[in-house]
Amino acid sequence: MPRIRNNPNFNIYLDYATLPYAAAQEQIINEHITEAQVIQFLWNIWEAANNTKKALWLEQEHKKLAEEEAVQKEEKKKYKHKYMPIQASGVLDEAKIMPSAYTIQKLDKGEYMELWYFTNDGLDEVMKCMLGRLLSRRMQWYYHLYLTS
Repeated sequence: MPRIRNNPNFNIYLDYATLPYAAAQEQIINEHITEAQVIQFLWNIWEAANNTKKALWLEQEHKKLAEEEAVQKEEKKKYKHKYMPIQASGVLDEAKIMPSAYTIQKLDKGEYMELWYFTNDGLDEVMKCMLGRLLSRRMQWYYHLYLTS
């Protein structure tokens, strides 16, 4: 089946009453068929041919869509991570409060940990310790810069 390049739904109806179609009208006109009947006959032939083209165009578009979907499905299968949906969680306002490294190491080893380490008080204590270490490191760094300059 040859590929239809133009959408036949946009074809313009031909006016068979005009001069360019006079030769075609003369071949059909006789004593039993009038000019109006000939024009209607030619228009019916054109409409039937155009309807056939419309059906072929629709079939061609369905095949094209099916091929595109198959290619897209194959690409999604091949590049799963590229098409993974993004969570609509946004950027966190605060850092997550995690248990201390000591607590996590004990859990990894399967050792007993008191529940206090996972309560708000225990997590607050971890934050205070981390901030204290961070500030002391900065102070050491500033002190080092001061001494070396």
